[in-house]
Amino acid sequence: MKKFLLAICVLAFSVTCEKSPNDSDDQDVNAQFASAQEAASAVPIFMESSMTAFAATKTVNNLAKIMAPADTLLPDEWTCPYIIWDKDTRALVLDYGTGCMGNDERIRSGKISITISGSLLQGVSITLDYENYSVDQTTLSGSVTVTGQGTQMIVTIAGGQVKNENGTWSVDATLSVTAVLGDLETLDDDYYMIEGAGTVKDAENKSYTFTITEPLSMSINCEYPMMGKMEISVSMAFTAMVDYFPEKGDCDDIVEITIGKTSRTVHLGGNG
Repeated sequence: MKKFLLAICVLAFSVTCEKSPNDSDDQDVNAQFASAQEAASAVPIFMESSMTAFAATKTVNNLAKIMAPADTLLPDEWTCPYIIWDKDTRALVLDYGTGCMGNDERIRSGKISITISGSLLQGVSITLDYENYSVDQTTLSGSVTVTGQGTQMIVTIAGGQVKNENGTWSVDATLSVTAVLGDLETLDDDYYMIEGAGTVKDAENKSYTFTITEPLSMSINCEYPMMGKMEISVSMAFTAMVDYFPEKGDCDDIVEITIGKTSRTVHLGGNG
C-alpha cells in the first residue's frame, strides 16, 4: 500500500513539474516576435546613415563657400556631426568624435567616410565606409553604396553588420529610394520613400527575407521609419508583418508586429 501511495505521489509530482505544450508554444512565439523585432530594426539603421550621407552630399553641393581643401562645415541645423569636406579628393567625413547627441537625442560616435563621384544633377555614386561607427550601443560595419540621379537612388547594402547586446546581425539588400526634397537650403523638410527587399541573418546565422510592402518613409530628423510596412519571413517557419506607423504619430520607435492572428506593439529600441 505504501509503495502504491509513493508511486501516486511521484506521478503527481512529475505531472506538475512537466512543461505543458502551451508553455513550449509560448516560448516559440516569443522567440519569433523577438527575431522579427531585431530584423525590423536592422534595416532602418543602415538606411538612416545612407540618408545622412545623401543629405550631406546635398549640403556640399549647395554651399558655394567651399573653396579650399579640408574645409569644416557646421550648418545651423547640424551641430553633430562635424562635416569635413576635401574638395580635391571629393571625400566627405561625418565625424561624431567620441560621442555626440544629434537632434534625435541618440548618441553617435566614430566616423562615416564618404566618397562622392559625380553630382546629384548629372548622376552620383556615393560609397560609405564606417570607422568605429555606433549609434547608442549598436555598431555598424560593411559596405553601403548609393547611386542615382536627381531624386531617384539605389541603396545597396553588402555584408552590412549590426552588432548590439543581442549579437551580430547581417544585412544584404537592394533598395530603391525616392527623395522628396523641400527647400534646397535646408535638410529639415526632406524625406525619403524606400522600397525593395533583402536578407537578414541573425546571430545564429538563421536567414530571414524581408520585403517592403508599403514604402517606408524616413526623414533626416528621425532614425526610424515614420510609416510603411515590411514583411519578414523564415522559410517553413513563420511570416511577420511589421507596421512602422501603428500610433499614427510623430517620430518614434514603436511598431506593430503581427504573426498569424497575434499582434504585439513593441519598441525597436528594445523597450517593450
